[in-house]
Amino acid sequence: MEDFLLRYADYRGVIDRRGPENFATAEPHSTETKESSDTLASWKGDLDSADFSQSPTDNFQSRQPVAHCRWAKMTKELAIPEQSMNKVFCIAWDESAQRQAAQLSKRDTVKNRLFESNDYFQSRKPVVFEDLKNPRGFMELGKSRHFLITAVQDNTPGYGGELRMYVTRDGESWKRARFPHGQLMHEAAYTVLDGPKYHLIVEVLDGSNSQNVDKLKYSFDYGTTWSTVALPHPVEPIALTTVPDGTALKVLLIGSQKRGSVSEDKRHMSVFVDFAKLPKRTCQAQDFEKFYPQTPGSTCLFGHKQWYLRRKAQADCFVREKFHEPQGKEEPCTCTQADYECDIGFERRKNLCVPSKPIEIPPGACSRGQTTFMGPSGYRRIPGNTCEAPRGANPDAPVQRPCSEGEPAQGSVSHTRFDFPSLVVEVLHFHASPHILARLQDGQLFQSADDGSTWHRVALSAGGREADLALRLIAHPYERQQAFVVTSNSRVHFTADGGVSWSWFTVPLPPNLFGLEPLGFHPDHPSWLLWTGARDCEAGKDECRAEVWYSVTESHEKWKRVDSYVKKCAFLRTKQFPGAEKSIICESYALSKSDKARKLAQVPVDLVIGHDFYSRKQTVFHHVLAFSVFDRYMLIAELAGSPPTLKMHVSLDGYNFAPLTLPPSLQLDHRAYTVLDSLTRAVFLHVTTHDTDMAQWGDIVKSNSNGTYYALTLENVNRDGQGFVDFEKMLGLDGIALANVVSNTEEASLSGVKQLRTVITHNDGGHWKPLDAPAADSHGSPYACNQVGCNLHLHNLLERPDLRVTLGSPSATGFMLATGNVGRSLLPYAQCDTFLTRDGGFTWEEVHKDTHKWEYGDHGSIIVLVDDKHATDTLLYTLDQGLSWNSYRFGEKVRVSTLDTVPEDTKRKFVLMGESQGRSTAIFVDFTRVLSRQCVFDTHDEQRNDFEKWSPSQQREEACLFGSQTWFWRRKRDRVCYVGQALPEHEMEKKPCTCSAADFECEFNHYRDSHGNCVLYPGVTALSSDEGDQCSPDNPDYDGYWYERTNVRKIPLSRCTGGERPDRGQRHVCKSVPRGHGFLWWLFFLVVVGALLYTVAQWSSRQGYQALSLEEVHQSPAFRNVSEQVHLAAQFVGGQLSLAWANLMAFVSELTWVRDRIRADRPFSNYHMLSTDEDAEILQDYGADLDAE
Repeated sequence: MEDFLLRYADYRGVIDRRGPENFATAEPHSTETKESSDTLASWKGDLDSADFSQSPTDNFQSRQPVAHCRWAKMTKELAIPEQSMNKVFCIAWDESAQRQAAQLSKRDTVKNRLFESNDYFQSRKPVVFEDLKNPRGFMELGKSRHFLITAVQDNTPGYGGELRMYVTRDGESWKRARFPHGQLMHEAAYTVLDGPKYHLIVEVLDGSNSQNVDKLKYSFDYGTTWSTVALPHPVEPIALTTVPDGTALKVLLIGSQKRGSVSEDKRHMSVFVDFAKLPKRTCQAQDFEKFYPQTPGSTCLFGHKQWYLRRKAQADCFVREKFHEPQGKEEPCTCTQADYECDIGFERRKNLCVPSKPIEIPPGACSRGQTTFMGPSGYRRIPGNTCEAPRGANPDAPVQRPCSEGEPAQGSVSHTRFDFPSLVVEVLHFHASPHILARLQDGQLFQSADDGSTWHRVALSAGGREADLALRLIAHPYERQQAFVVTSNSRVHFTADGGVSWSWFTVPLPPNLFGLEPLGFHPDHPSWLLWTGARDCEAGKDECRAEVWYSVTESHEKWKRVDSYVKKCAFLRTKQFPGAEKSIICESYALSKSDKARKLAQVPVDLVIGHDFYSRKQTVFHHVLAFSVFDRYMLIAELAGSPPTLKMHVSLDGYNFAPLTLPPSLQLDHRAYTVLDSLTRAVFLHVTTHDTDMAQWGDIVKSNSNGTYYALTLENVNRDGQGFVDFEKMLGLDGIALANVVSNTEEASLSGVKQLRTVITHNDGGHWKPLDAPAADSHGSPYACNQVGCNLHLHNLLERPDLRVTLGSPSATGFMLATGNVGRSLLPYAQCDTFLTRDGGFTWEEVHKDTHKWEYGDHGSIIVLVDDKHATDTLLYTLDQGLSWNSYRFGEKVRVSTLDTVPEDTKRKFVLMGESQGRSTAIFVDFTRVLSRQCVFDTHDEQRNDFEKWSPSQQREEACLFGSQTWFWRRKRDRVCYVGQALPEHEMEKKPCTCSAADFECEFNHYRDSHGNCVLYPGVTALSSDEGDQCSPDNPDYDGYWYERTNVRKIPLSRCTGGERPDRGQRHVCKSVPRGHGFLWWLFFLVVVGALLYTVAQWSSRQGYQALSLEEVHQSPAFRNVSEQVHLAAQFVGGQLSLAWANLMAFVSELTWVRDRIRADRPFSNYHMLSTDEDAEILQDYGADLDAE
C-alpha cells in the first residue's frame, strides 16, 4: 500500500444565480500566501478544510462564515417545486455563534446550522426536522440523483454526538434515513451508487474522531445481508470512492492511522479493495429482472409503463459490463380518466368537460325532425399519451348530442400548398395588394398574384442574358406599389405596379459588401435614387470602399457620382423632415494623402451635407459615429473631447444643430444611445448606464418638442449586446408603450442573469405601472401566484424569436397579443403562454397555453395562432376575439417560420411560410367562406348594428387620454361576420377634456421621488421661463399671457383645456398683445395733419373769399397757377416732413423710454423663425462658420 498525503485547500467563492452548473469558485490559495491579520479578521474565522462560499446581502460589507452552500435544484431529477427553484441551502453559523465560530477548528462544528433561503439570503430560516427540532453540527450537504443528503450531529445528552442522515426529494420535507445495521452512524464514510442495474453499498463505521475502524462491510444483495472484511491496519476513514458511473468492482479507501501509532510520514494511507477477484460468475439473462419506476399511486405515466433490467438481488454473480445509458422499454397501459383532457371548445366544470360555446352541427344533421346529432364527447387524449382504450369504452369517441346544444356549421376553411425548390429567405408583401414576392436562397424570385394561393417564378433576365441572381428585395418607402430586386451584378430589376410588370436598369457599380442599404429614395420624387455600390473590391485590390451615385431620370440611364469612401448617404429630406429638396447627407471618411495606407476603420468620419446634389459640400461635424432621421428629428452621434466621449446633437432642418441636454443623473461618459421613437412630438432615447459582456441596461429619457432637453421617464430598461432595447409602442394608439425593466440590477451586475418585469405607460411615458394579472388562466383556474407583486410579464422585442411578429395591428386598434407569464418576474420564453388585450393594455386575458406565432386578419375579426416551437400540422383560429378557439389541420407537419397577410391586416387570407424536409413551403389558408356575411354598420339600430363604440380609456378611472376621450368603432365580439370596408371611418369622435394630473410630467432637471412629487435634482437650477414661445400665436395654449416655470410641464401630446394647470406659475402679460395705437403712431398722425391744416389755412388767407362757379374756377388762369403752387408746396412739405421724421426717429430712438415703447408696440418681436419651443436659445447656427470654411 502507498502512503497518501491529503492537503486541505482553502476555497472562497461567490454564489452564481444561473444554477449549480455555473457555481463560481475562486482558485485555491497557495499554501505559501500570507494574509494579514486584518484580512483574516474580516472573514471572522478561516476554516481550513471546506469549500467556502459567501452569500452577501450587503455588497460584501460584512462576511459571515459559511461552510458550504448548495442549490436545492442540484440535479435535473430532483423534484423541486417551481416556487423553490431559487432556493439555496447553506451550512453556516447563526448570529449567536459568529464570535465562537471565528475560533472553531474544522472539527468543532457543533454550533453550525443548515439555513435555507428563496431570495438569495435577503431573508433566511433554519432547517428543522420532525425528530430533531434544533439541529446543529451539520457535517456536509451532498446529492444523489434523486435526493439531497445531509448529516448532522445529535447533541442530545447521552447520544455522544452521533450522526443522523436526512434526505429530501423536493427540498421542502426532510426524512431520516434508516440503515440496515440498525445503529446510528458514527461519522461513517459512505458511497451511494445510483443505477438501475449496478448497486453496491459499502459502509465503514468510524465511531468517533479518536476511534479508528479495522473492518469494512459490504453487501451484494442491495443491503439485505452484509459481510465483513478486515483492514490491514486500523484507520480513520477520510474518503471512500470508486469510478463515477458505479460499474467498477474496485473501491479506494483513504484514511489516517491514529496519531502516535506510527511515524508521521507513514500515518496517512490508502486501502485498495478489489472485489473482482472474488470467484463469482458473470451474470446471464436469467439473473436479471424487470424494474418498474413508479410515480405516487401508479406505475403508469403518460399511458405506459417503463421498465429497465437490473440484476436480481439474490443472483450471486457480477455483471462485468461497461457503463451503458439505461434503455427503458415501454408497455402500454389501459386508458384512465387521467389520460384525457378537455377538447377544444370545452371546459372543465365539476370534473366534467362541458361545452364552452355552441357545438358546430355537421351539414345535414338536425333536419327532418332529428333532435340529436353526433358530436364531440368533450374529451381528447392528451397529445403524446400512448394508453390503449378498452373496447367499447373510448371517452373521446363521438356521442349523441341534442340539437339545442349546437349551431349550424359555417363554411369551412380551405388551404393550398406550394413547395419551393429552395429555402425562402425573404418575403415582400405589397401594401393593399394580393401580390407577394419571395426570394429563395439560390437566388430565384417567386411571385404570387392571389395572396399566396399560387406561385410562379419571375425570370430576372435582361436583354436575352442569363437570369440574374436576386440578392435583396427592397420596397419603395414612399411609393407602395414599387419594389426593387438587387442582383449579383450591376443590374436592378424593378416594378412600379405591384409586380404586374417588370423592367430593369443598370447601376454604376455592383452592390456593396459592407451591409449598407444599396438604394436610397426621395419622398417627393419617386424616380430619384441613390445607389451605394462597391469600388475596387475584387481580389488583389487593396482599396475596397463604398461609393454613392445618384440618378434623377425616370429610366435611370444616367448616373452621377456623389462621393467615394463613405459609410452612408441619404437624401436630406424625408416625409416628415423638411430638408432641402436637392441636398444629400453623407457619413464620409476624412481621408488625407497619408491616410491612403490606413484601414478605413481607423480613419475618422465627417458628417457632410451636399446641396444641389452634393455640388456644394458643407462639413457640419467631425468624428461622427452615425446619424439618423426619425420623424421630424435628425440625431447625430459625435466623438468629441479628449479623451473622446460620445455626444449627441439634434436638428429640425438640417442647418441648425443643438447638443442634447440630459438629466443631471445621466451626465456621465455615455457609451451607447438608442433612439426609440419620435411619433408623439418628442424623442424617446435610451441611454445605456450599465454595459458589460454579461448584462446591459439603461434609462429612457424623453425630450421636449425640439429634441434638445431630456427628462428621465424610466430607469433600468433592458437592452441586449447589439443595442436593441426592450421597448415597444402600440400600433394605432399614440402614447401607449411597453418596456421590460431589470429588477435585480445589483445581482445581475455580478451574475449576468437579469430578472425582468414588464411595465406599461398610457400617457407617453409620464407614468409607468405593472400589468395587472388576469383573474384566471385559459382553463378557468386561478394562478398559483396571486399575491401582491404577482403581475403579468411579457416578452417584447428582444425576447421574441421572430422580430417581424408585432404585438399589435394597424387595423385592429387596441389589440395586442403577447407571450408571457403571471408571476414576480418574466420566465424563459419556452415556459410562457399567450395573452390578449382588446383595450390598449388596460386589461389582459390568457387565450391559450404555450407560445405561438400570431397574425391578425380583417381588422381583428380573425386571429390565427400557430406553434412556434415545434413542427405542426395544425393552426388555431378564433372568430370571437379569443373567447373560443377552433383548430384546422393543413396536412404534413411544417416548422412554421412566418405568418403573413397584407400589411394592413384587413384580409381573410393568410400564408404560412415554413420548412419541411429541407425545403420551404407556403401554405395558403383562406377564411373567406368561414366569414361569409359582411358586418352591418347601422348607428340607428343597435340590434342590427354589428359594431360597438369603445374608448381605450373607458375601463380606467381617468376617462381621458392625452386631454381628450377618443371613441372608436369595433366589431362586437360575438358577431360572426367580416368587417371589410363596412366601417366608414376609423375614429368616431373625440371629446376634449379638462386638464388633470395625468396630463403633466416632470419638468426638465426634475425627477419623480418616492412620493410621486417632481423635485429638482441636487446641485442644479431650474430652466428659465420661455416668454417668447408662450407669447407666439402658433402656441396652441396661447392666451395673451406667459407663465413662469414650475416643477412640471404639460405633456406635448396632451390637448386638454382648462382645469388645473400646475405647469403655470406666476402670470405676466405678453408684450406682443395689441393694446391700441402706440405713441409714435399718434405723434406721426398729429404732425402730418397739423402741417396739412397749416398749409391750407395760409393759402386761403392770401386768396380771400369770392363766389365763383365751378366752370369759372376751372377755366381761370389763377386757378391753374394756384394748383401748380399747391402741388409744388405739397412736394416741398412732404420732403421736409420726411427729413424731419428721419431726424426725429434718429433722436428718439436713442432715448431709453422711447426705445422700450417701440419694442412694446412691435407685434411678435420675440418670434423665432426656427421651429422650436421653449428652449430655442440653445440652438446653434453653424451656417456662418461653414460658409467661412
